[in-house]
Amino acid sequence: MTVDIEQRSDMPLITVHFTMPFDPVGEAEIVAEKLQEMLDATEGKVYYIADITALELTFSQLMLGMGAAYVEGSPYADPRMHIYTIASGDMIKMASEAVNTQEQYKGSVRLFATVDEAMADIEAAMKA
Repeated sequence: MTVDIEQRSDMPLITVHFTMPFDPVGEAEIVAEKLQEMLDATEGKVYYIADITALELTFSQLMLGMGAAYVEGSPYADPRMHIYTIASGDMIKMASEAVNTQEQYKGSVRLFATVDEAMADIEAAMKA
């Protein structure tokens, strides 16, 4: 497994650090199980930080991962799920924008350069 999953006990937050080699479908499923467990145990919003800064993604891997994640009934598609992607690059930005243009996911994916920036945004959202 090339994912390191950290689950916070003090807030509904899972942080996943992805590394190479990367299996987009297999790892999407592994993370989906953890996210679903948190959704089942939480009444309100759930926050997911996906740190993909260590990945050297191909377009095919990106599309396979998104295809595995954003299917009906998936925890990634749950309206209570708020996804924070840590990455850079035009391809990732384009993919995030594509997800956010779909009505059922509108605004559910946010793109940040660092985990600290995402955490600051999550903490502000939780206080609002």
